[in-house]
Amino acid sequence: MRAGFTQPTSLILASVFGLVALFSLKGARGEDSTIQSAGGADAQPVDEQTQRAIEIEKEVLAYRQAIRTIRADMTISSSGGNDIRHRKLWAKGGRLRVDQLKGAIEAPYMAIRGKDYIYSRGFGRNEVTKKLELSITSAYRLSWKGSPLFDLRMIGVVPVTTTSLPSVTEWEHPLAKANRARSTIKSAWLDGVDADLTLITTSDQQGDGQIKLWIDPRKGPSLIRCERRLKTSRGTYLDVYESQLEQFGDDWFPTKTTCLRFKNWFPVPLGIEITTLSNVEVNQEIDDAVFSLSAMSVDPGDAVSTPDGTAIWDGEQLISRSRPRSKLKNALP
Repeated sequence: MRAGFTQPTSLILASVFGLVALFSLKGARGEDSTIQSAGGADAQPVDEQTQRAIEIEKEVLAYRQAIRTIRADMTISSSGGNDIRHRKLWAKGGRLRVDQLKGAIEAPYMAIRGKDYIYSRGFGRNEVTKKLELSITSAYRLSWKGSPLFDLRMIGVVPVTTTSLPSVTEWEHPLAKANRARSTIKSAWLDGVDADLTLITTSDQQGDGQIKLWIDPRKGPSLIRCERRLKTSRGTYLDVYESQLEQFGDDWFPTKTTCLRFKNWFPVPLGIEITTLSNVEVNQEIDDAVFSLSAMSVDPGDAVSTPDGTAIWDGEQLISRSRPRSKLKNALP
């Protein structure tokens, strides 16, 4: 079965991307963005090939960082199709928005990330009418771990989960990390891909993990497949994820990403998710109003719960209820 890990056609297709950790970095085109570069960047590579591997991975990151805006509809199917979720997504520099539509399990909500806060507004059930109604808007600090927002440019780069895949470690993106044991580079191929690919194999310094990256130099370059293996006291885990790319103008971007987790060489039960993107727009203009509180149906005079207390939205900014003359930081453009 191990040989099957390198054959896309032999995988049970699964996909997931719902990044809850937000990364921060300056965008390649002058906008605030959310991709973080290599941790331990001051570490010295072991040899010339390892240095070249890091440079190739940096090129993949730079290609994604150059994306200014993304808008897309997302469908996630998991648990054997018993849980299907629909989301609308927007990204413009560091500003992000996700609208979760009503699904079989998850209730609808809206969330926006601005400059200083993450705003979230969901629906609560009216005890009298039994109908779903908009709840009060809450503002969280940018470090909020429960955020449903994620950097859309990281789709296909990080095998993040939105439902029930068990977590072994806090996965970061695997690209351009300098604190590695060593890397090897060779040409490779994958079923269904009519191109010579670059395969980078990297071992971690502890010897407990290994990452394999298949990179298509013609399309970006772009990461199209990744295998991440980790040995733990509970067993050996393997995350396998792939991307199917489409071209939008001059830009290549995933419209389907597959992901599956193995434990001790067997698929994790119910660990299957299939995610697709439709109505994708890359590097097209997005109105700043999309990221405003008004887009979340917050009207002037409405209360907003913030880490600094309840505030009132006056149509342009948040005003502290306890200190009416104090203007709170707001996360709007």
